[in-house]
Amino acid sequence: METIQAKMFVRSLNNSSAKIVMAFLLARTALDVQELREWTGLKRETIYDGLDDLRALGKVEKQTLAHGRVVWLPAGDILPGFQMSEKWTPELQMSEKRTPSLLGGGESINLTLSTDSINPPGDQESEKRTSDFPNAIEILQHTDLLFDGALVVGRGLEDCEPLTVLAWCAYAYSQKNKLNGAGGLVRNRLKDKEPPPESAKLQWRDILPRDFLEALDLMEYTCEICQVKFKKMSELNEHDATHPKPHICGWCGKTFEEEIDLDAHVDEEHTPKVIIADESVTVSINGGITAEQAWQSVLGQLQMEMPRASFESWVRDSKAVRYDGNTLSVGVRNVYTRDWLESRLQSTVERLLVGIMNAHVYVVFVVGETEP
Repeated sequence: METIQAKMFVRSLNNSSAKIVMAFLLARTALDVQELREWTGLKRETIYDGLDDLRALGKVEKQTLAHGRVVWLPAGDILPGFQMSEKWTPELQMSEKRTPSLLGGGESINLTLSTDSINPPGDQESEKRTSDFPNAIEILQHTDLLFDGALVVGRGLEDCEPLTVLAWCAYAYSQKNKLNGAGGLVRNRLKDKEPPPESAKLQWRDILPRDFLEALDLMEYTCEICQVKFKKMSELNEHDATHPKPHICGWCGKTFEEEIDLDAHVDEEHTPKVIIADESVTVSINGGITAEQAWQSVLGQLQMEMPRASFESWVRDSKAVRYDGNTLSVGVRNVYTRDWLESRLQSTVERLLVGIMNAHVYVVFVVGETEP
């Protein structure tokens, strides 16, 4: 698949996390945030939110390369065959093990990861960073951001170990919908000097929300251009404006000095075409159904036979646009959809039309035409 078509497909998806996952699958490499922006068309904040959600689920990992570039790459079972090693570097090689296609059939993509000497994350990293943490009282002064305005206060908490405080905050935050007084749980557990659950101690950074971590200076964002690091997203956004850089089209790679010119280019070149049908599809065939009705019958059968996600992504919006007595032209939204349907469904829909129209009909898929 060409990169331009792949990016068009990724941007056509509705869910931001799905866009990120599919970008990894189709790019077949680790990606930094700027590259994910180009693949998905999402804002930086949305990408960070999506990565945070996926990281909390153990689906992606963050890695800082030797020269300071921060990249993200799949972990766990986010992609079958795209496997993390203990040292998790993003260099990709072709694997003997083939992965099942996530696009509803067709060719599979072989992915695996090779490794270098980078230590895995875990408790050692958390303990090493404890000296850089704010103290217990500083952490508790911001718990209103976690527990709907309620602060965790109490005598004797000032000597609590910061990592323990963060872990109990993370546990209570993850369970607050099930608890009455999540802040009180934190206060009581710290007062009783109970050790936090091991999972909360290891994963507090993935559980706690960004605004809380930013308030404690525990977040770090990296400029994708100059690698300067910032503690707050707002600071990174302000810094980003200082870089004079062209606006890049994520589909075709063309650059524009002004964002308005990029928007006009995308509207003209990459916006899905309006599917216009002519009168031939509404004429009764030998006193029976029309070509338009025949195609609707095909859609009904495909909807029952295909996985729902594949049908919604590739088939649902197709439309009969022309019929000349032998060939039915079916309009689709873009080039990638046309290629997908030609390679996977052409023989199937021709077979279905034989039963519906009682005649062999050739089917061609065309990108929808615009109004004159």
